[in-house]
Amino acid sequence: MERVMLAVEKYGNMSATAVPVALVEALSEDRLETNNWIDARI
Repeated sequence: MERVMLAVEKYGNMSATAVPVALVEALSEDRLETNNWIDARI
């Protein structure tokens, strides 16, 4: 499993909305597990 979720490859540059979109993508793909850390560096 990859440890980095990138929404920019699929949707392009969305500025500040990239983090929430990547989170929704990760949730919909069941890539998050209990006690996972999410680092959203902006």
